[in-house]
Amino acid sequence: MRNVITIPEAKERITIPHLWAILTLSGDPPIKDGVYQSPFRDDSSPSFSIFAGGRRFKDHGTGEGGDAITFLALARGIDNRDAVKEFVTIASRGL
Repeated sequence: MRNVITIPEAKERITIPHLWAILTLSGDPPIKDGVYQSPFRDDSSPSFSIFAGGRRFKDHGTGEGGDAITFLALARGIDNRDAVKEFVTIASRGL
């Protein structure tokens, strides 16, 4: 039995809305692609886009964007290397 999954497998399992809910970030986790209020800053007018089936984001207020790993790094305030490790761990739960 394999207990570790690859990064591409992890990206298939976990979307940005899933991470938003797991990390209990501010606001309601989105349920589909669209524009929402940013979970990272005060955002009086929705300017945080989630697209590509929940696998990409763009914060139009800051210019930041990326995939679920980048989202996790921003949410946790960690570097990309640590975010990859945590992301794969999250995605591996339940195996």
